[in-house]
Amino acid sequence: MRNFVIKLGKCLLIFLVTLPFTLYFILLLVNLTDEEKSEQVLAFERILEQGKQIDDRKNAYISLVGITAKAEEDIFLIGQQHISLLRNHRATKAELPFIDAFDVDDFSAQLESIFSACQTASALNEKCRQHLLIQQDKIASLLNNNQLLLQRYRRLTELTQWYEILPPNISNYSGMRNNLLLSLQHLNLLASWQGAMSDKPEEVALLYKQQDRFLRNIFSSTHVLITKLIASSAIKRHLNWAVFILSNMAESPSKQVLKNSLVDTLSVPFSVQSLSLRNVFIGEWQFAESFFEGMWQGEHSNAWFNFFFRPMFQQQATANLSAKIFYEALKKPLKSDAETIGERPCSVGGTWQTLTWYSYNPVGKLFRCSSPIFTATYQKELDAVESLRKSVLAKLTHY
Repeated sequence: MRNFVIKLGKCLLIFLVTLPFTLYFILLLVNLTDEEKSEQVLAFERILEQGKQIDDRKNAYISLVGITAKAEEDIFLIGQQHISLLRNHRATKAELPFIDAFDVDDFSAQLESIFSACQTASALNEKCRQHLLIQQDKIASLLNNNQLLLQRYRRLTELTQWYEILPPNISNYSGMRNNLLLSLQHLNLLASWQGAMSDKPEEVALLYKQQDRFLRNIFSSTHVLITKLIASSAIKRHLNWAVFILSNMAESPSKQVLKNSLVDTLSVPFSVQSLSLRNVFIGEWQFAESFFEGMWQGEHSNAWFNFFFRPMFQQQATANLSAKIFYEALKKPLKSDAETIGERPCSVGGTWQTLTWYSYNPVGKLFRCSSPIFTATYQKELDAVESLRKSVLAKLTHY
């Protein structure tokens, strides 16, 4: 009996030791080949390629990246140089791989101070007006000292195209210049407020209409989720500012001129395309695939981790699954986030079906299925832009 127990123990020990290796060997066999590109992936790639087919000179994004160039330099050419530097920049430190000719941090800090009492829509009231009136000298000085930046920004808003051409896995998001874009918008808003105070309705109307067209262009064209959300925030401030600057003007023919122009500008609804998540979800898909590709090749990747787990990761199969997840999410924008997550392709049934499904490309599926897509949350944020436009238009019409 004792010998039987010893033999049984040895067998169990051998079984427990060999089981992981056996399972690993089986997984290796299951994961010998990758998938071909799915139809959805091919469709996503075609859409991304179409977005790139624009004239660089008309691409406002390039000039934005170069907008802090020296006075004698061409912001488009400098933008191209900066983008080239950023594309090769993978450092985790905060410093950009180029130097701005303007003190961007000081510029942004001054604007934040001036707008401190006017940050939200509900704060655009008499208190905000008095706060700005007290700071008129400071505002005039800021506008005067940054005339070159302001002029460049206004030329930027005249450009008709927008496409971020930085690689989607760039490590330094400050290089995308989103915060600077918001600061320049705020500077332009101050200029429009100053123009309203100086009884220059035609000038204010032109500034407002031009910026409206520019923000709509970004909102509709971007394939980067963070830019889409920032553009949404910028448009909301832009819309609320229309009521604020009009309310700051005394009753006069000039006020009526400005009102008519603002109503005309805001009468155009936001297009279905601009309110859609399609472009940004395809951009998120592109970002994920670029991330996975770089994960195994990065300078900080672990050789042993790569050795054991790389065979369990099928890059194209992961891309196909990712495209399917985003495509399914796009078809159900009005469903709650919980419903969308529950209906994702990652939900494959019972325990045995789940184990079988995860046996192929387990690493890719775990990475992709562990990242929920909050479709309803994002769609609600975008739809609020059109709702606000209608609300502001109604206020202006009956002002």
